[in-house]
Amino acid sequence: MREFWHAMAGTPAMQDHPVTERADFQNLCVPLSFHGDGVPISGIGKAWGHSVDVFSWRSMLSSGSTLMTNYIIFLIFKFLKVTSAGRDTYQKFWIVLSWSLRCLWEGRWPTADASGVMYPAGSTDAIRAGSLLAGGYFATLFCIRADLEFIASALGLNNPSGREPCGCCRANSTGIPWTDHRAGSPWRGTIWRNPEWFAAHANRMPLFRVPGVGIQQFHPDLMHCKHLGTDQFFFGSVLKFLTHHLLPGTPDENLEQIWGSIQDAYRQAATSSRFGSIRVTMYSSRGFARLKGKAAEIRHFGRALLAAFEARMDRGDQVHRQIRLGLVYSNEVEDILDEQPDVFRLSDEAADRLQTSINNFLTIQTALGRRFHAMGDLLFHTTIKSHYLVHIGMNSSQLSPRHSWCYSGEDLMQKVKKLIQGAQGGTPPEKMVGKVMEKYAMALGYTIFGRIWR
Repeated sequence: MREFWHAMAGTPAMQDHPVTERADFQNLCVPLSFHGDGVPISGIGKAWGHSVDVFSWRSMLSSGSTLMTNYIIFLIFKFLKVTSAGRDTYQKFWIVLSWSLRCLWEGRWPTADASGVMYPAGSTDAIRAGSLLAGGYFATLFCIRADLEFIASALGLNNPSGREPCGCCRANSTGIPWTDHRAGSPWRGTIWRNPEWFAAHANRMPLFRVPGVGIQQFHPDLMHCKHLGTDQFFFGSVLKFLTHHLLPGTPDENLEQIWGSIQDAYRQAATSSRFGSIRVTMYSSRGFARLKGKAAEIRHFGRALLAAFEARMDRGDQVHRQIRLGLVYSNEVEDILDEQPDVFRLSDEAADRLQTSINNFLTIQTALGRRFHAMGDLLFHTTIKSHYLVHIGMNSSQLSPRHSWCYSGEDLMQKVKKLIQGAQGGTPPEKMVGKVMEKYAMALGYTIFGRIWR
């Protein structure tokens, strides 16, 4: 705990943060991380499919298995959500969650429930009201993480496809373009800090009214913005360039040849998360070239793809050299993070290198995109995730991207999916959430305490 708060000292997130006014917070305050996302449960990919929204929390100091470091708060089938006046499912959830977080912040048992109703005299709740909740320890929500669509729909932040798509700054699609990735781009001077963001968002949702929780606690996620963002488009474009433009055979024949080089590179590097196979349809279909796959597969694919491309490129061709450099810079981002896997924030030197690698990568991606788009080829596409990737680089000296990425939360999603599917038999959807949470609480209680709590 002391190590974490020492690392955070002097960062913008700590400026005006109320935790600094609490006595001995370095030894008593637990920093928490919040995650939310949706997971498909049935009819995956079908119009009639159903998905569940899942919210969870974890301590930013914890390590270990997913189930023992990430804890479910709430889940609900999306089609069961109600949004009518006075009967808003999410509004009620945010009110209860915010009440709970305030209790954790104060470190004392509450005197009233989430609706503000005082506990009846003589009740257990009334008797312990105001007493220490955890022996003097308290907690603050320090990191909010989710994909951009979920952040917009659930937390009411900026729509990533809107005219002002960024929640971290005032970049837009016209006067302060988010597509400007230069080191001196105008939007860099418009990055929000909590006090000014609070003043501009008087009607913000309940979560952002909890002490210490503001826009600076939202951290864009490297997994969604890079591995399932810029890397998907860049790697897919490189594969399509190789199989459809550079090599002489058919796309399938060319891919078979490339796949052999990729497997060799996998073996030499002892890559942990690999693609089992790649088909042309996984990166070349309608629209912009984009490689489909799991985040971990794409994260470890860059170095193998670089080896395959270098073996076939013409080093005298400018476009080939640009593609190679794009792959090099994408891999450098991963290398820099792997150099400091356990730090709470990157060193100034590492953060500078990370920002440089990101800026160089995006400069190349943009240049290649303009070149190919002018020729009618839908390669090297740029999205708002490229802009958020710059924010991640800028934030790395304040909080390591490893502490804000969603890998553990996404892993929990898959475990929740199995839990729900196992409880579906004979249970209507409106009752299944309660059934799942009861089973989860019983299993968690038994795992931690060696007994079942009812």
